[in-house]
Amino acid sequence: ARRVAPFARAWDDDGRLPDDILADIAAQGLLAVRVPYAHGGSGLDALALAIVVEELARHHGSLAYAVAAHNTLGVAHLLAADGDALREGHLAAAASEDGLVAWLDDGVTAKRAGDGWTLHGAAPRVVLGATAARVVVAAHTDQGPTAFVVERAGLRVARRVDALGMRACEASELVFEGCPVGEGGDAAGAELAHHALNFAVALGEVEVHGAGVGGAARARKRCSGPGGEYTWTATRGCVPSGAHAWRTSAGT
Repeated sequence: ARRVAPFARAWDDDGRLPDDILADIAAQGLLAVRVPYAHGGSGLDALALAIVVEELARHHGSLAYAVAAHNTLGVAHLLAADGDALREGHLAAAASEDGLVAWLDDGVTAKRAGDGWTLHGAAPRVVLGATAARVVVAAHTDQGPTAFVVERAGLRVARRVDALGMRACEASELVFEGCPVGEGGDAAGAELAHHALNFAVALGEVEVHGAGVGGAARARKRCSGPGGEYTWTATRGCVPSGAHAWRTSAGT
């Protein structure tokens, strides 16, 4: 509490989380809650992560939001992706303050280019998009969703966008214009994507509850959008519902 609460307003006013708080979070193993010990993580479970997010949210929603997005979207897909290349070398880095991982599954296609691939398209809102050291991109190919890891040097940030009220946790539009990548792996499939997104939404409700307005987070309604039906929550806005949590290139 002493490390976060007195500075929360200033971080919101600045619109960013300071590097030193991320270093402190990383030193306590909170950026790798579910990463196995063998990869430098804490080796804990989903319940432990929910407790971490709730405790952080008591003092600063944006910090809790960033930690939840990194652990449940970026790191979770590294853990589940089919292919050692997507895990080895990335999971250990994800435990450090310089290793934030973002994830996106919308708006990007991959085209075969020699022995590798090139990525094309734009993702309109990627939480931690401009901050992350790497992004797990679930790109659409003619063989279905395929996961690629894109390092910071290969990313182009078009603009910063609203992070759904979390002022100190940035979200950005990322653009891919023939970005070269190596071989990818199976993008963990619809089941993992559905689970990760639902878990992230659940943690979003934990964040708001921890901040003292939990009732608002439980208000949900259906809304429509590209790709099908969505669920609205007070913490996340419109997120894909059920079968639309993972969209293929056919939009199903």
